[in-house]
Amino acid sequence: MKGFWFAVGLIFFLSVAILIAGFFLPAETHTEKSLVMKAPADIIFQQIDSLKNWRGWAFWLSADPQTGFILDTPQAGTGSHLIWKNKTGTGVISITESQPFKSITFEVLFDSAGTGTGYFKLEPIGENTRVTHGFISHWNFTQRVAGPLFNQVTGKILEGNLSRLSRLSYHQYAMALGIAFIDSEKKWAAVIRDTISRDELYPRLQMIFQNIRLRLQQADIPVQDTPLAIFHKTDSVLNYADVEAGLFLTDSVSLPEGLRLIKVGGKALKGVHTGSYRNMPSTYKRLFENLHISRVRISGPPREVYLLAPPAEPDSTRWVTEIYIPI
Repeated sequence: MKGFWFAVGLIFFLSVAILIAGFFLPAETHTEKSLVMKAPADIIFQQIDSLKNWRGWAFWLSADPQTGFILDTPQAGTGSHLIWKNKTGTGVISITESQPFKSITFEVLFDSAGTGTGYFKLEPIGENTRVTHGFISHWNFTQRVAGPLFNQVTGKILEGNLSRLSRLSYHQYAMALGIAFIDSEKKWAAVIRDTISRDELYPRLQMIFQNIRLRLQQADIPVQDTPLAIFHKTDSVLNYADVEAGLFLTDSVSLPEGLRLIKVGGKALKGVHTGSYRNMPSTYKRLFENLHISRVRISGPPREVYLLAPPAEPDSTRWVTEIYIPI
């Protein structure tokens, strides 16, 4: 009997303690995280300003695959609402303020866990954007005791939101730049392998293309006449490139001595570079960043296909080069 009354007293004491603590602990907690994303602010803003896109990165909407959605109109910007329902309950997200390419503020109502106010702030940094994601949780008396614990959980949720948002935004940016994962048709090509000084790389490649074109014409071998180069190795210190350069063929044929028959194609990350070859490193940088973000492994040397190039096009601003990185 004493044990019973002791338990009752303990429960009463804890209840009073929680009630008293509720008066002294803060009625809200503020959590904020930030991440620099490799995408411009306008691309990221499209993901956060349109509630239909939240299903791709927001924890509240993507954690349960069985979640159902009702999207009110307008579907983006100030005044838009999204209602979701899953096994944990029902919630509502409302965008209360939207400043294009700068910030949004939103309210979240959980039927069983109270309310919260969240925000995103976008700060351009060169070609990248710093995204700050914050959330203010509003607590009642009993929830205030657990506020510090929930604050840690909220921090993890915000970090996850930023990570998924970063990947989606970068992929959108990559598509806008003509970067995409493909599985291209394998084609035959006649090539010559050579070691070339990086200072003379592209003029020397043009000479190799002309040499191969002439030899194929003399052998009466039909060609597609699209030049390509496969870069097996480049060394910036020793200033050389180990390259296979050649022309695509219409079919597999017997080649003149000194030419090698190869087949190229398959799965790759493809990018399109427009303009002078001097700016090619920036396109390669974006491709390798995409591979890193996508966690895809490279399986072979990169190749370049010259769709519009000298001497046919003397204006370097109009040169078009496809870059393929095998995966």
